[in-house]
Amino acid sequence: MMLEFKNFKKLMDQVGKYAIHLDLYNWGEPFINLHIFKMIKYAKKFKIKVEISSNLNFYNEKIGRQVIKSGLDTLICSIHGGSQKTYEKYMVGGNFEKAVTNLKNLIELKKKMQSQTPKLRWRFVVFRHNEHEVEKTRKFAQSLDVEFEDLPMKMSLGSDVPTVKREIWEKRDWIPKNPKYNIYDVEKRERKDKDLDCFWPWEMISIGAHGAVQPCCVFYAPEKSCARKSETTWKPSVVPAWQVVFYLCK
Repeated sequence: MMLEFKNFKKLMDQVGKYAIHLDLYNWGEPFINLHIFKMIKYAKKFKIKVEISSNLNFYNEKIGRQVIKSGLDTLICSIHGGSQKTYEKYMVGGNFEKAVTNLKNLIELKKKMQSQTPKLRWRFVVFRHNEHEVEKTRKFAQSLDVEFEDLPMKMSLGSDVPTVKREIWEKRDWIPKNPKYNIYDVEKRERKDKDLDCFWPWEMISIGAHGAVQPCCVFYAPEKSCARKSETTWKPSVVPAWQVVFYLCK
């Protein structure tokens, strides 16, 4: 399911004057949504900083020009590996060389169009199978004058919080050995930093294409929406999205 522009516009008309940052992505590839650039331009009317994340496998020069003209502030390039072998283990069906080539092409297009935006960031999620390539990839990104961001793998909450304990055990072979990137205690099946405070409920909300309002970006099941049963953000009877905090605090 993809977010329709009419629904996006409805949301922006509600919260646009209050919002300062918009992550226009989650659980999908933004560039396959034909309305993505229209959405970016509309959000920029409210002077909101807009960020999207792409695997750069669905990219061409036409898309590149639209990316630059849309006013997008930041483009995260999700390339989780330094070779095809490590990259494809997580990015199933993806092409490492295509992603890197498209990144290079976008860099050149920005120069050609004399544009400072979007800011480009190479995001590298660290797993056990690719942790040995982090530094090599960091240096390569720096040679392209692209910001490099290495993040430890995290378990998805999916549709229920207890899922995490099961996932930590089932995905234990994916967890990096390097302590810098290993944030889980496999034997206890929990995070090592148990006292970590999450800012999401107080600073951000996640709204899916289906209209469900989530307290965090790692939830994706519509039935976990903070809205009342049978309601979504897109239905007139739903509580305005900016009032969702009242649901979160109950």
